[in-house]
Amino acid sequence: KDVVDRHHDHANIEYPEYYKKSFHAYPEGNLSYDAAFEQELASRAVGARNFPTYSDRGEDVFRGAFDRALSELGAGILVGTTAHHHREEKEEEVLIVDFGCGTGTSTRRLAKRYSDPNVKFVGIDLSPYFVDVGRTLLKLAPSAMSTMSMDDNNNSGNSQQQQQQQQ
Repeated sequence: KDVVDRHHDHANIEYPEYYKKSFHAYPEGNLSYDAAFEQELASRAVGARNFPTYSDRGEDVFRGAFDRALSELGAGILVGTTAHHHREEKEEEVLIVDFGCGTGTSTRRLAKRYSDPNVKFVGIDLSPYFVDVGRTLLKLAPSAMSTMSMDDNNNSGNSQQQQQQQQ
């Protein structure tokens, strides 16, 4: 099924009011392909506007500030340990979930930052359109994010393995 069919199959989902309101010239708000297609470009444009010294790298500078803050706070991922402080032969997998991921901009950045074969990333968003665009971006560059999948509220019951097979 395509994303539009899945969206209509779940018409009983109650979206927050702000999600359905006209936003940046998109009458359907975040529930449209128009908004989803332009999300990454709009984010880059905002970065360029807010950090004019860096021009088209403004968004990278902005997101880099979050990377530095994570480092300064000591953020990290412990892979291969259990709560009982003993190692098992098979290393434990770690799952990182990005709620409200949009098209996956931050999720992809986190996946690059915490690259490890035992760390899996899942992006979840209310908009099936944003998720569909995010999945397409993953298909266009699969080697960049081999441990990441995207999900929307319509598929949240699927296992991660099923989601990755859908890609």
